[in-house]
Amino acid sequence: QGNFEAAVQWYRAAVRVAPNLEAAATSLAACLVNLGLQLKAHDPKGAIKSFLEALTHSPTSANAYYNLGVSYAEQHKYDKALAFLRAQTPSGVHLAIEELGPMAQGDIGELAAAM
Repeated sequence: QGNFEAAVQWYRAAVRVAPNLEAAATSLAACLVNLGLQLKAHDPKGAIKSFLEALTHSPTSANAYYNLGVSYAEQHKYDKALAFLRAQTPSGVHLAIEELGPMAQGDIGELAAAM
């Protein structure tokens, strides 16, 4: 069971010390996504904040885009949900299309109806 809060702190320190080290930034982003997943059930806003920070460190993180889309959809913020789900697909992993099917490419009405 991961202690993602501690890992995030360590990777933040690594990024401060070596800001050009891509592996540290990518690892930080992965930890932030995992932290967001842990927070999602009891702190949805904290989860979204974590996913957004992940994108600052890894702008092509398909998992961050996907989880932002799903999180916003769960909060009935369908404009934001669709924006993140659509932005996720160019990163090469089509989780939104595979997992949510037509909602990812549909309109807001389709997404609202599906949720």
